[in-house]
Amino acid sequence: MNSTSAITAALFTSSLFGGGAEGVVVERQVETMGTVLLLEVRAEDRALGLAATEDALRAVEEARERLSTWTAESELSRFMASGVDAEFELSALLARELVEARRLSELTGGAFDPSIGALTRAWGLRSGGRRPGAEEIERAMAECGADLWQIEGCIAVRRRAGLVIDEGGFGKGAALDQALGALAGAGIEVAELNLGGQLAFLGETARVVPIADPADRGAVLLEITVRGGSVATSANTEQAGHLLDPRTGRPARDFGSVTVWAADALGADALSTGLFVMGPEAGLALAEELPGVEAVFILNDGPAPEFRVTSGLREHARSLVEGVLLTTATETARPEGGDSLKTPHKK
Repeated sequence: MNSTSAITAALFTSSLFGGGAEGVVVERQVETMGTVLLLEVRAEDRALGLAATEDALRAVEEARERLSTWTAESELSRFMASGVDAEFELSALLARELVEARRLSELTGGAFDPSIGALTRAWGLRSGGRRPGAEEIERAMAECGADLWQIEGCIAVRRRAGLVIDEGGFGKGAALDQALGALAGAGIEVAELNLGGQLAFLGETARVVPIADPADRGAVLLEITVRGGSVATSANTEQAGHLLDPRTGRPARDFGSVTVWAADALGADALSTGLFVMGPEAGLALAEELPGVEAVFILNDGPAPEFRVTSGLREHARSLVEGVLLTTATETARPEGGDSLKTPHKK
């Protein structure tokens, strides 16, 4: 349910491979997972860079084959087609990904829920959209929830026939994590990936990431400076009301957007959705408490726009809109960022 492609500007930062660094830069662009993947890596030579990007592309394709619910042949789809109460043996990787998605669901109190597929179908979010009635929503909600599926080791069990785990809220992040691992395994130390707008970085180079207006993707409102990790944004830009609140079965409050910077891409992907659904107050409060997580909330549903950031981004975010300052949960508005940069895993 993440809509980073609509919000995070699809630009690589100009400083990524500047400064006369040694080696060559290899760039690739491919269509995958229903969107576009952009890769830039620095390698000792072009042959190494091309081989490493092939490894990364293979990892993303394997993630698609593992996680996509758009095809009946994927591993996740085959699990969803298994019988109620029947044991289904998952690959170790899919088991880890689903366990992590489940943990993030619990962390957000169900605001992010990977098993939201029945609600997604009820609202027709993959077929142009529709408005279900109250009874249909209630029936769909009965097919969602963490208590309807279990994983122990690599053995998974579905407890309801209508349960559908939807990879839309964590699949891109999972793919990016595997791609970064493949690049690192190939000896790459510096890289930047953009999968449908979600960014992921290899190396600790400082990057300036633009954050766009949720109402106008062509207008950049803020910049944040990050080192490593992944940046994901959620908003309703592409399809109004497509971010559902699993706790109510209805669209979440459309206040603007949430951008999350986290140490891993799956976490950034899922938490950007969960924090958006939670709303700016509860979402910002949770983000403030999570190690390895920073967040930016753009509120544009009031009389004036507001930019709220976690305290870990206090010195690393900059408003580009005259008269709109940055605030944290505990501080008054402030105009500019500072110089030092704290990495997300050291929060």
